[in-house]
Amino acid sequence: MKKNFAAILTGLALTFTTPVWADDLYLEMANTYSQSLFNTMSTEIHHSAQRNALGMVDRKGKKRNASWPKSVSSANLSSHVFTISELTNMRFSDPKKLRDWLSDKTVSVRGTVKRSSRNDRYLTLVDPKDDAYRVWVTWGDSKDALPPNGADAVISGVIDFKRTGYARLSKPKVGTVGKALLTLPKTDTASALEFKPSAETSKAVVDSLTESLQGALAPGQSRDDLHRILSSGKLQKQFAELLRPYGYSDRNLADVIAAQLILNWQMANQTSYDGDPAAFKAVQKGIRDALSDEDWVETMSDEDKQQAAETLSLGTMLVLGRYGNASTSNDSASLKAASEDAWQLGRTFAGVDLRTLNLTPKGFVKR
Repeated sequence: MKKNFAAILTGLALTFTTPVWADDLYLEMANTYSQSLFNTMSTEIHHSAQRNALGMVDRKGKKRNASWPKSVSSANLSSHVFTISELTNMRFSDPKKLRDWLSDKTVSVRGTVKRSSRNDRYLTLVDPKDDAYRVWVTWGDSKDALPPNGADAVISGVIDFKRTGYARLSKPKVGTVGKALLTLPKTDTASALEFKPSAETSKAVVDSLTESLQGALAPGQSRDDLHRILSSGKLQKQFAELLRPYGYSDRNLADVIAAQLILNWQMANQTSYDGDPAAFKAVQKGIRDALSDEDWVETMSDEDKQQAAETLSLGTMLVLGRYGNASTSNDSASLKAASEDAWQLGRTFAGVDLRTLNLTPKGFVKR
């Protein structure tokens, strides 16, 4: 019989007294970290996006060598039909020039249509041979019918570069549409939220957290000790084990967000959930569905998703360590402080007040 999150939460707290978790230093650190944790988590989540915005790397985190296309000049911007390949080279050769020349201008773009699997509010124009860059087309303000998935299409609209990893066309108008010669898969939200982890990215997350949290160490604790604990893999392993019985994956960004919301909800309200297990599936589905309607999800690289997921999971485990230790030692002051931290995580990274919600078989609902 599968345990529920409450049982695992209690069990995990109890394991802190066993040899597996016989690391008093970890418990001390869990009790002495500061508000800088939240700042670090925000920084880590946006780190790759910032590098992408500067044109340093492509959507997969790889550096690119590119040159400005000879076919594009300041004299033909309004009449030229830009290909995805041209925009890609413009973006990676001189992103500032690209923005200066084209931002908020009406342009025409030619590319292969990729449609969403969930709704028809948007589509993307891509180059099937090069996934480094794309143009997102918002369709809510267009009366034209969407071109078919896989079609070679020319679409005009007002272009902007406010989001990272792609350009966006608004007020679109369909020009020519070729036959759908290519069979492009529609966006699969579940797989789009998954990532292939790398040791390099995990190390970067640990290094960043270490640098931020070292200022909050108690006397006698060292940066090396902190790094050893964060890089040991124990916290990551425990978090993954929390998720596994419910069909959640620590390699799926939506599942990580859903799990940390459930755990933080319990801690923020100093309660446990022993109701219908359908609640966990409902929260998982709700988060996945919500993210599927966000256009930035598809622009995230594996590195972006891993950084966000591992930073959130490590942050939650630090709070959980503090909460569990306070529970078993009947330390009401520390328990209240950990509860406040869990509440703050919900406010900071989900924009919700976890103390105004109930966890039900339908997911989170307002009280």
